[in-house]
Amino acid sequence: MPWYSEKIGPLPAGVWLGVVVAGVGGGLLWSRRRASAGPEVSTGADTGTGEVQSPLVPAALGALPGGISVQGPATNEEWVAQATALLTDQGHPADVVEVALTHYIQGASLTAAETVYKNLAVALIGYPPLPLPRPAPAPTPIPVPSPTPTAGHHYEVQFHRISSKTNARSLEYRFSDPPVSTPNNIETALRRTVSDGRNARYLPYYIKTHGYWPASAALHVTVIKTGAVRAA
Repeated sequence: MPWYSEKIGPLPAGVWLGVVVAGVGGGLLWSRRRASAGPEVSTGADTGTGEVQSPLVPAALGALPGGISVQGPATNEEWVAQATALLTDQGHPADVVEVALTHYIQGASLTAAETVYKNLAVALIGYPPLPLPRPAPAPTPIPVPSPTPTAGHHYEVQFHRISSKTNARSLEYRFSDPPVSTPNNIETALRRTVSDGRNARYLPYYIKTHGYWPASAALHVTVIKTGAVRAA
């Protein structure tokens, strides 16, 4: 009787040999597949921005030409560089992508276009490896003080005799009340003084001297005073 026909326990020796060979072959095949798959990827971690850190996406590795393996980024700057390279290979503008992803890792507010590039990068290689800075809180607006309301005012005509050559605008300031002597009010008062017919004899001198009244002039000067118009 051949040796493989002899029974060992309930089965012939040939059957036991086949079981052993099949087990060893299966173990070798499983070991080879596990070694070719590379080290296991670590699980996710909190990035500090409310987003969960994901591992390097296997689909991205498989999409690279020639089956080239990619080492996961160790810093956020490396993450930007790798994501920019991958997106550039897909036809996106490198400079625009790099700016968008740099803004993202700096914790800056992103535009709609920058958000699209950030999402594409995350889909390719996961989130940056290090926590991102949180956006700075919006500054508290400084309240603008309300302007102090201008006091009520009115115009009145006064008679003045000047002893020396005098600048007409300075004369208006001299006899007007300071709280209401704004540039616009002074300009209005000066025009009224110049156009007053009682001052017509001095106009040639005023024009020749570019805004001065002559010495010994007796003038009817319009000035600005605080408060309502006085009753006659």
